[in-house]
Amino acid sequence: MFTCALQAQPVIGPGDMPAANTSYQLYQAAGLGLEDPSLDFGENVTWDYSDLDGMGPQVTDFLPVSSAPFFYQFIYNNPNQQHFSNHCTAVPEFGFPLPIEISEIYNFFRADEQGYYDCGFAATLSGFPLFGTRNPTDRILKFPLEYGMAPDTNDTFFAAGVPGFGELKSFRVRQNSVDGWGTVITPAGSFDCLRVRSVVNGRDTIFAEQFGIDQVIELPEIIEYRWVAPEGGPPVLQVNVSEGVVTQVTYRGLDVTKVPELAKVEKLVVYPNPAVSHTWLEVPEDEQVLQIIAFDAGGRTVNIPVAERQHNRISLNTGSLAAGNYQLGVQTHKNWYSASVMVVR
Repeated sequence: MFTCALQAQPVIGPGDMPAANTSYQLYQAAGLGLEDPSLDFGENVTWDYSDLDGMGPQVTDFLPVSSAPFFYQFIYNNPNQQHFSNHCTAVPEFGFPLPIEISEIYNFFRADEQGYYDCGFAATLSGFPLFGTRNPTDRILKFPLEYGMAPDTNDTFFAAGVPGFGELKSFRVRQNSVDGWGTVITPAGSFDCLRVRSVVNGRDTIFAEQFGIDQVIELPEIIEYRWVAPEGGPPVLQVNVSEGVVTQVTYRGLDVTKVPELAKVEKLVVYPNPAVSHTWLEVPEDEQVLQIIAFDAGGRTVNIPVAERQHNRISLNTGSLAAGNYQLGVQTHKNWYSASVMVVR
């Protein structure tokens, strides 16, 4: 950490949050050897994380709530509900067997003039919708967000029951403060930002019908440091600390919605993505597609019909596919390429 050249501190609002129909690269990095973030705070600071070695990227797609399953929209797409959301993310399905079939997992969020909220989640268990609505919604950030604002505290609770198995209850308390502003440097670039420090405490209660008892789990305190920049998207950097140890480091890469052309040099381009009825695959102009292999989230091979073929581009018919994430392998006469496509309904 060191003091940087004098600049004006940013002010963050709802227009600086993720929005529907955007996609971002997110990288996970090791926290070993990182300095305690609590030591670097104040005004006009430079946080240098340019040496992070990220794994990934994983592309996170922020989807319109209308793309989620129909029954979910009674809760999360209803302006008369406190859980009304304006975007969501689809969670990849589990790649291992579970005692009950779980699919179509979505998290729901809202950005408005008062703040940025985690509204809850929904999933389908053996064909029936399950809702984990947060009461009240978890305000992750309060707007307008600026250095020197009063600390913000809120709590949230949800209960989700699974017939025949039991119920999970979760309680969280979040205390937010903006403890610095300046410039953060990551492998993706340099960003003017605010830093938000969130202290999160909570407990989970698990009720198992088989035994008829509650198990209460007191969770360790987590301190989340978020470097939040103007002009939209997830935090450019997030570092989580528990009991003095860095437990998670995530930094943002490219906004792949705005710069799809950058992918053409080295790998397969997939658009539109998310897809509804069709998607195009494009390889470099001097190559032709020989074969395509596709896998669903469970690792099973699926057939995606070819709708149209043009030199280095192929259109796939995704209209008959179930909603979810699919991994694609494409062979040309020169290379193998891989990518993923999210199918929404």
